[in-house]
Amino acid sequence: MNINAMNDKLNSWIFGAKDRIEIYNMIAEMLENGISLPNAVEKFTLGKQRFGMEKDASTFVMKKVYLRLSSGDGGVMLSRALRKEIPEDEFMILFSAEENGLLINGLRDAVYLLETKKMISSTIKEALIVPVILVLLVVVMMAILQFKVMPIIADVLEPSKWPTIAINLNAASHFVIYDGIFILGLCCLILFVFNKSAPVYTHYKIRPILDKLPLYSHYKQMQGTSFLMSVSAMLSGGTALSKTLKTLNDYASPYMRVFIRRSINIQSRGGETGSNGECLNNNLFNKSVSFGIYIYGDLEDFQKSLYVISKKSTKDLLAGITTLMTVIRNTALVTLLAIVVSIISMISGLTAAMQTASSM
Repeated sequence: MNINAMNDKLNSWIFGAKDRIEIYNMIAEMLENGISLPNAVEKFTLGKQRFGMEKDASTFVMKKVYLRLSSGDGGVMLSRALRKEIPEDEFMILFSAEENGLLINGLRDAVYLLETKKMISSTIKEALIVPVILVLLVVVMMAILQFKVMPIIADVLEPSKWPTIAINLNAASHFVIYDGIFILGLCCLILFVFNKSAPVYTHYKIRPILDKLPLYSHYKQMQGTSFLMSVSAMLSGGTALSKTLKTLNDYASPYMRVFIRRSINIQSRGGETGSNGECLNNNLFNKSVSFGIYIYGDLEDFQKSLYVISKKSTKDLLAGITTLMTVIRNTALVTLLAIVVSIISMISGLTAAMQTASSM
């Protein structure tokens, strides 16, 4: 692989949420003021070059998008030109809106989705600061015990005479110091497996179990939010619900196709659950969101209700993540407190054991 190819891959990889928010907002503003899509993209890239920012990731990606738009690749649609560079849920929102001539709305919705993801990421990072600090303190304390305290104690009092609390703490510190790297590696492996499997793994027995676990459950809820936004965008443009579902199914990830096909099957049966929006209750959502779809499914402005419901789903997701982070933080705090109490108890026990040994 030559240096240019490596640079291309690096720029695609670092093309992040901040870059996309900037692009979506700028293009939306230009489109609202009558500038055509190709001209808006071209103006963005030329402006970056003019002010010496031609080497950043957003310029690199938007140059490729401009070439695709200019050549007709992707049907002269921004969503298709961007498809290889953005997550599937963003593409679905942009495509759904653009398909119905509502690209500006789609860009705004994509910004909302990205800002929601940033809010979630920020919530997780802020909530994890305390647990991470506490974990580091635990590791430092265990290292001091393993390399400084326990060897000195062993010289004074042979390990066979240690109290139980000292034996247990010595074993715990040994595990943390020497086996902790494997725990860290396992966490990294879990994240890697999640990133690779979340959009594609669909085993009908195993995936429902995974969707109840952290990470997978949050992924499912976020996909549900973007799905409702996509349906709302297409319905707002006058597309029938049946066609909306079939179109989204064509472009969805394997994971989302499971739920979209379920909706298609429900609607195809017609009758009480197939004639309205209740066919969207395809087990993708929590009870609160499903209830909202059930209540508003027969309304004439159902697409507007979907948009409101999708935002409620986002709030529920944030609340769930906040609760989980609070549990993690409190668990870390209790663990640190327990270790401190154990060390104090160990010192007391060792002191008594030494006095007993010296008096014999």
